[in-house]
Amino acid sequence: MVGGFLTLAFAFLFLASGSAMWQWLLGKFGGPLREDVDVAGRAAWRTAGGYVRGLTIVALFDAVGIGLGLVLLGVPLALTLAALQFLASYIPTLGAFVAGAVAVVVAYGSGGLTTAALVVALVVVVQQIGNSVVEPWVMRKRLPINAVTVLAAVTTGGLLWGIAGALLFVPLAAAFSAGAHELWVRRGSPPIAGG
Repeated sequence: MVGGFLTLAFAFLFLASGSAMWQWLLGKFGGPLREDVDVAGRAAWRTAGGYVRGLTIVALFDAVGIGLGLVLLGVPLALTLAALQFLASYIPTLGAFVAGAVAVVVAYGSGGLTTAALVVALVVVVQQIGNSVVEPWVMRKRLPINAVTVLAAVTTGGLLWGIAGALLFVPLAAAFSAGAHELWVRRGSPPIAGG
């Protein structure tokens, strides 16, 4: 409860006076270092914001697709299961799978094996379209890291901080990558390999 309150309080403060806090932080640096921190920080913020917006689009696609299918199949709690699908989709790789499994269990309990099998097919089709078509299209320019890095970030975050780590480590890795890339380009460093 205290954690939830603090999360809301920090979110409000960042939204209300984020630019003033950023200027205060930049004031602690001088000269070229200040410019480097500003460029890297802004690139990291843009990337993290783009990641969250892209993930929201994918989560909405999954939730609407699965929710409509559950309604058509007559599965009880379809709206609740769709909301669970939406929220769980913010946990990369594992969240959507777990939410889909919950929908299958509810379908089995209410309609038997046939309904559960139809829900399995529904979840697989919607999530595959979401993962193979919608997500690459949405995330193409929003996420400067590859799938292996995403999986490593989710695993590391989950092991270190549980669900919160699984949620936060991917955007943190993407933000760090974008900030480091901006500094690399700003310094005019040559590529690591090749021409």
